[in-house]
Amino acid sequence: MKTLKLIAAIAALTGSMATNAANIDLFTSPTGTTKLEVDNDTSTAITISTFAQQSDSADPDSILGGYRDMLLEFEGVSTLGEVGGASLVVKQNTVTGNGSLTFNSDDFVVAKGSIQWDGEDSGTGIENLNTSGNLGDITDGGSADRFLFEVISADHDFNFSLALYDTDGSSVIFDLAAFTGPHTSVILFSDFNAAFALTGDCLASGFPIPSKNINGFECTKGTTSGIDFTHISAMELVLNTSGLAGATASLDMTIGGITTVPEPSSLALIGLGLMATGFAGKRKSKKA
Repeated sequence: MKTLKLIAAIAALTGSMATNAANIDLFTSPTGTTKLEVDNDTSTAITISTFAQQSDSADPDSILGGYRDMLLEFEGVSTLGEVGGASLVVKQNTVTGNGSLTFNSDDFVVAKGSIQWDGEDSGTGIENLNTSGNLGDITDGGSADRFLFEVISADHDFNFSLALYDTDGSSVIFDLAAFTGPHTSVILFSDFNAAFALTGDCLASGFPIPSKNINGFECTKGTTSGIDFTHISAMELVLNTSGLAGATASLDMTIGGITTVPEPSSLALIGLGLMATGFAGKRKSKKA
């Protein structure tokens, strides 16, 4: 089968790095799998599994807000034919101790994987993004000013989405581009707040910003204009194969731990916890 393969890994962190980064998710624990299977005859999903996870009590700061939700949704098939399924897997390397998240969908299966950080769901259902809590400061006391992720290998261009919500009711959802081959991408916190200025405080539609590899964006203005990164209420990463070019929607992708970091000139480190992602279409603000 044709596949798109993306591989990413967490690099080694130095002791000084711990005081210069905020963890979104190291994907080290808890580990587990959520998956769906597709009936080859009817091209419909026959098994769908979702689950929420709590941070490892031994390392409570490894996940933003202490919880991650993993959702997998069947979007259909791109071409009638032999199909299989899709999965999201969190696992830890027993040798290095590094964690990873893998998103896989077989040929012709169009699937959407969502990873949400929105605190404890309190019985509301993990399919509903909870933006009413307060997950805290992702700037690490004001030092971190960006998300950083590295694609170690990719044999196809791809897109993904990243959404942020704060306790003032403001939100920004970016559709972002990444490219074939090894590369590193940076998403500045200032890019999120620029969305408010570019849309007249969210009164106009977002538009592509090629210089930032932003395919488009949408925002909502709360009580203040801009995202308050010291009071984040929810964050969501969406991977979606529906935008892959070519005859198949096949995707195999692995990402490492997600962190926020300072600008490179202020870092004293060997490596960073990094993330690599696949495609995501725009999402509804309350449901993946």
